[in-house]
Amino acid sequence: MNGFIKSHFVYFLTLSLVAGFFLAPALGGLNFLVIPLLSAIMVCSFLSVDYRLILNRIKKPKDLILAFVVMKVIVPVVLYYSLRSFDSTLAVGILLISAAPVAAVAPTITGLCRGDVELVLMLLVVTTILSPFTLPLTMNLLTGSVLSINVRGMILSLLQIIIVPLGLAWAAKRFLPGLIKKSSPYLSSLSVIILTFMLMILMAQGAGAIKAQPLLVARYFIATLLLTVILAAAGYYIFAFLPRPARIGLSLCMAYINVGLIIVIASRYFPVEVLILTLVFEMPMNILPGLIKKFTGRALQKQPV
Repeated sequence: MNGFIKSHFVYFLTLSLVAGFFLAPALGGLNFLVIPLLSAIMVCSFLSVDYRLILNRIKKPKDLILAFVVMKVIVPVVLYYSLRSFDSTLAVGILLISAAPVAAVAPTITGLCRGDVELVLMLLVVTTILSPFTLPLTMNLLTGSVLSINVRGMILSLLQIIIVPLGLAWAAKRFLPGLIKKSSPYLSSLSVIILTFMLMILMAQGAGAIKAQPLLVARYFIATLLLTVILAAAGYYIFAFLPRPARIGLSLCMAYINVGLIIVIASRYFPVEVLILTLVFEMPMNILPGLIKKFTGRALQKQPV
């Protein structure tokens, strides 16, 4: 079962979106579970981190710093200013998405796609731990003139979602090492299962707004589809000087962001249009890993033995 979930994760995530949309009335009262589920995913993610590998690799931080600056500073700023004059709300939403931390299940998906899991783990940890400060400040700095943002509230929410799970994971690894070692092979599958339920609830949360504005949803779907392609291509081709596994990992890191966290933030601190954009982004984002997995598999098959 563990292997089945890992091999078919894209189907779980896609079906969760469809189920959430059509089962919205039944799932509408479960919104209170979103933050606990997101926190559980974060705990699983932090439990899977081998901090010794990170400490060894961080001694040569050049690639990590370059990747962070490109992914979470340069690309978001370029996208925002490219779109701001055409559609300021769309620009704000895309800035929020592109500046978001790496998805908690990204290392699992990177491994399935034959990417550099160690690099992705480092970027996951760095972007996640820094996000309570970098994300609110980036949003306020760039959009403060057109949008009133509760920076303090965003920081507190992000600290609650990120720092508490980090502390729980550290305590578990410190005091229950045997149990964590035995359960570690199943953490990835557990993350996928939890993410599936969380995405169902999140989609149900926005189903009403999506049904009420079909034209906006269609426009946003095209925009997020293009955004996903742009982010994935940027992660792969900007870092053309790196080995192929690293480029695969960076491609996923760019486009596969912690959408659950961003939807929670969007629902609390941004206009409903931004919330719809983040919900719609789930669809192309969750299809992407399956496409990359097929692409990398075919590419490996074509290589000479």
